[in-house]
Amino acid sequence: VAHKCSPDLPDGELGKAQWKYVGKLGGASEDVPQDARLADLAALPSRGSLLCGENLVDPQASEEPQPAEVIAASQLDWVEWPLETLQNTIDAPRWRSVQACFYYQLYAELASSLGNHRAMKRKLKELDGGGAPRPSTRQLLALSAFVAVPFFGFGFADNFIMIIAGDAIDSTFGATFGLTTLAAAGVGNWLSDVVGLGLGDAIEQGAGKLGLTGGGLTPAQEKLRIAKLTTLMSKIIGITLGCFAGMIPLLFLTPKKREFANEDLAIYDLVFRPHGVSTQQFAQLMERGTKHWGIAGHVLVEGGKKNSKVVLLMRGKATAYLLESNTGKRTGRPLCTYVGRLDTTQPEAAKEDGALPSRGSVIGGTAIAIESKRLENYPNDVIASEQLHWIQWDYEDLKGIMKEEKAIQASFYAMLYSQLIHTVTQDAAKRQLEKYMLLLAAIVSDDRVDAREREFLEGHRQSLRISPEEHARALQSLGWTVEDWQAGWRGRRSRLRLSQRT
Repeated sequence: VAHKCSPDLPDGELGKAQWKYVGKLGGASEDVPQDARLADLAALPSRGSLLCGENLVDPQASEEPQPAEVIAASQLDWVEWPLETLQNTIDAPRWRSVQACFYYQLYAELASSLGNHRAMKRKLKELDGGGAPRPSTRQLLALSAFVAVPFFGFGFADNFIMIIAGDAIDSTFGATFGLTTLAAAGVGNWLSDVVGLGLGDAIEQGAGKLGLTGGGLTPAQEKLRIAKLTTLMSKIIGITLGCFAGMIPLLFLTPKKREFANEDLAIYDLVFRPHGVSTQQFAQLMERGTKHWGIAGHVLVEGGKKNSKVVLLMRGKATAYLLESNTGKRTGRPLCTYVGRLDTTQPEAAKEDGALPSRGSVIGGTAIAIESKRLENYPNDVIASEQLHWIQWDYEDLKGIMKEEKAIQASFYAMLYSQLIHTVTQDAAKRQLEKYMLLLAAIVSDDRVDAREREFLEGHRQSLRISPEEHARALQSLGWTVEDWQAGWRGRRSRLRLSQRT
């Protein structure tokens, strides 16, 4: 019999019996043990007849201490070999058959040990509960109700609170803070879990007041497989029914959250949100308008006719062309440009057009502030210069929304005010440049400039806020270069004078 080695045991004491070895020729010995401490061997698993055979296939095993102390339980007769001698013998080419016999013996004993181990585990599972009697059907039903009712309450409260809170968070903070639906559901679940911590005791106390009991099972019966399975299934059924019952709010909740495209959200954040427009108000505004896409050459507003719409350019650029006062035909001369509100290249686009001013992103917006303009014919043709994306509203619809929602009214007035300030600034800069051009033309009219004239014009350039680039373009329009201006002469004489100075 193999006994577990333990350094804590006093001398002469044997550790707990772990397994037994049985003689190969004697079968399962029925001899009475010589030592009373080695009695009751029937329940011990058998490891066959070969001791330390693992050393033949695992050389490291021989270097490790033996895990058990093997003590004879009855009279023995055995054969033993030194490990190195036996290993060298069976490894010899002529002794391969003997080697196979030893390996087969090890394999058979290993398979038998595994089989015994599995059988022992099954037996322990069958005996789980210490031989307690099987609970009656009434006891199991009582146990099932006792377990299922609290879990029904947990599932109901968890789903009910999560749906109510998640919907409120999604509709209130979803668009404002950019929360996704899943993020709102996660926050709602957190809130329901926090509330559930406080409701847990109340639910359990309520279940106790209903008179529910655990069926009177003994601790040994509670360890039985049937009791554990009943408890598990009751938990699953209880929490499942509770979760489904907690979804009742879905029958009464109306969807409040609006889904917006990325460009719509960008317009909301840029134009409407700073003026206090809520997502509900913005959704109503977008529903009353229509989105359009157009290519270069598309006519957004036809001049010479009354205009009944207000256009907000999202992306792209359009050009306004002046109409002849007599015929109403397009002159072909561009008057100004409109640039998409979401285009990040608005300043660059304006510079490409040179002196052509930009009038912002709202077309037909003047009639919002000055209603008499709506009764007049629109003075210009507005044509797409490139691919466009815009939103347009009927004038009457937009006025009605602005009258009801003052935040939307403030947003449109802010855009119009910004456009007006930009236009006035551009016009003032244009007038200053024209004044500077007149002074410059008068000075260079005699094809020569002296130091006093340059100093005089430099003072006016700074007071009129004319940039060096604008000064250079003004000189170029008059046939001069910056080098000519510095030399005091234009063209060939300027270069000759510079060479003489050098």
